[in-house]
Amino acid sequence: MICSGQVTREQALAEMENPPYDAALLREDRQFVLKKFGLTSDAFAAILDSPPKQAQDYPNHRFLFHTLAPLKNVFPADCHILLRGEVKETAGCDYLFTL
Repeated sequence: MICSGQVTREQALAEMENPPYDAALLREDRQFVLKKFGLTSDAFAAILDSPPKQAQDYPNHRFLFHTLAPLKNVFPADCHILLRGEVKETAGCDYLFTL
């Protein structure tokens, strides 16, 4: 907003001195979240104090996509690869690959 001339640098610095969130609204929102997730204040604090997690920390199929990604250029685009299911129509492809 400073670069676009909407506020001056001094006005922006003064605005940053104000609390970013109203304290009453913060308490209300915190109680709402605790109630919705069925957490105690201690459990919620433990979650917030724990180290951040990455998607790779949980079970996922990332390895499968990285392993099979090079194969997308090997097979023709109109062919189907069957992964634990049925393909009703092969769109004129001569091959049906089953993994």
